[in-house]
Order: sequence, then structure tokens, then C-alpha cells
Amino acid sequence: MNKRFMKYGLAAIIITYSAVLININYSDKYNKQSGDKDINSNKVSASVSEDEKNRYTVAYEGAYFNPYFNSNGTKLLYSSGDNIYEMDLLKNKTVQITTLNNCYNPIYENGNDNVIAFARNNGIFIMDINKKDIKRLTGSENPEVSYAKPNFTTEGDIIYFKVTVLPKPDGHGFVEKEPAIYKVSKDGKKEEKLLDGYNPVISRDSKKLLYEMNNNIYVMDLQTKTSKLVDSGKYAAWSSDGKYISYAKFERDIEHYTKFKQQKKLYIDKEYSNIYIADMENLKKKYKITKEEFQDREKEISDWSNDIKNTTEEQHFLIVSKMAYFDSVWSNSKDEIYVSAYDGDKANFELLKFRFNKK
Repeated sequence: MNKRFMKYGLAAIIITYSAVLININYSDKYNKQSGDKDINSNKVSASVSEDEKNRYTVAYEGAYFNPYFNSNGTKLLYSSGDNIYEMDLLKNKTVQITTLNNCYNPIYENGNDNVIAFARNNGIFIMDINKKDIKRLTGSENPEVSYAKPNFTTEGDIIYFKVTVLPKPDGHGFVEKEPAIYKVSKDGKKEEKLLDGYNPVISRDSKKLLYEMNNNIYVMDLQTKTSKLVDSGKYAAWSSDGKYISYAKFERDIEHYTKFKQQKKLYIDKEYSNIYIADMENLKKKYKITKEEFQDREKEISDWSNDIKNTTEEQHFLIVSKMAYFDSVWSNSKDEIYVSAYDGDKANFELLKFRFNKK
């Protein structure tokens, strides 16, 4: 997640859960016109088993966005949403790396923990941590252009993407235009467009590139320039051996609410996300390592449906899973993944550590 895009996602989460609280506090006041109601319920989803819950631990609480490990897994880079931090996992010590604000998507240079790249809205930057020297490799002062997701190639060049972000005519939300992925030389003198898309993630051998387009994840062979679909989803990350990827899927299911047989226009909308793993050698093999969780709000749903059972207009009740999953990163272990997640119960972000057996 880059900060410019992340703030809209974060705002949506905060607004959603604020709406949940409002509905809980005012459950007897429902809008009788067509529209959504934000609430959570176990009624429409299976609960998480104890085995499932034990598959992860909360590594850290707070804003650990865009986590990224160094080559030997002893240090962790992340963005707080404004600046870049580095955590020494052996010493359990955290140091603030940048003071520029609006910094995100940090990444180490291959095999060099002293050099990092990161993004700001106005460009892609390289920093020598020891010298505290920062230079912009490429960028623009046009406030409508946003940069994100730098990746070092094995040669030291950088792959990134940029997109034009414009407000919608009605003032609600924004429109993204011309998202494209570029490669720029390490001296910033040579730049080329590779393809249209978002969120590039290059493999460690720089032979394959993951990217997003139209809410789907694709993988491109950088030698043949051919691409194939992996799955729908966002925020893909390579495993340390390049055989697997992890990614988030955001889904919405719609079900008829059947308590009142005579009313055919009541619906329960379920929104949730999960983390998946795809076997890149056989894309038919996909593993879901999380499970959607919902609070018990059966009474509120029953009250809502009873209150509007005689309506002639279509009505939807929006139910949001308590966990929302975003960026992930693999440790050097092939069975360990760290995931940035938002816990609706705690109203807080967390960095979760998942252990699993792909067999």
C-alpha cells in the first residue's frame, strides 16, 4: 500500500467501523429507504476454529505498513504511514530512518542493508542510511501524479509504478488514470515504460514480475514479455525461494435474507478479505491461510429486517469481517509470513505472523 492510496483504504475502514458503532448504538433507528447498513454478524459466516486462530500470532501492534526483510532476515523495514523505520530483530531495537514525512514502500538494495529505496507522492528516492544521503531518482512535482512500489533489480536498477490521481467530478473519491510500470537506471539517466499496471514486485532473480491490473494479479516473464493471470487480488509478495506468492483478496458476497418469505428484496452483503498463497509452478494450487471472522450481531439484523419487512424497495445490510488484510512479506523461512492487518475489534493495525504447512 502506498500512502496516497492507503489513506483512502484506511479511511474506508475507519468509516465502516464507525458506522458499525453508530448502528450498534442506534439499532432502533433504521433508514427505511434503500441503502446499506454496516454491522457484523456470525449469522452469515462460519466462526474461526481454534486451529485457525493458532496459526498466527500478533508480532507487533501498530502501524507496520509495507514490511520488508533484509536478505538474512535480521532486519525489518516498514512505514509508519509517514516515515520509514528499521527494526533490528536481534537487538529488538527500532530506528527512524527518514524525517521527510509521506514516505512509504521501503525496500533494501539487494545484498546491501545500508542502501534503501522508498516512494513519496512526488517520486522514487534512494537513501544511503549510514551517510543519511537521500536523492530523488525520478519524480514529478505535479500533485496529480503519484509514485509507488520501488523494486531493485539484480543490476541495481529500479522498477516502480506511477499513476495520475484525479478527484471525481462529484467530489467523492478519486479516479486513477494511466497506471504504468517503469524501469529507471540506478543513476536515473535512463528510463523506460515496461507495461500498464500497478504494484510491481520483481522476483529475486529479476526474471519475473508480479503486477496488478483491473483487480487481478498477473506474472510477466521479463525475457519473453508474456504475462499470465495468477488470481484476483492485491499486494502480492514473493516467497524467499520464488516458488510461491502471497496476496490479499477482497471479496463481497450477497445473499437473500429469508426470514420473511414474502419479502424477496432483503439482502445481506458480506465484505471480507483473506490472505492466499499461490504455487507459481502450478497456479491451480492455491491455499487460503486466513479465515473471515464476524462478530455476533444477529439481533441487529433481525431488528433491521423486521423494521423494513414491508418495504417494496431493495434493501441491503452490509456486514464487514473484523479483520482486513493488506501487505504481506515472507521471512527467510518458507513457512512464515508477516501480514499487515486491521483488527476491527481493537480498532488498530497489527503485524501478524503466520506459520503454515503448504503440504
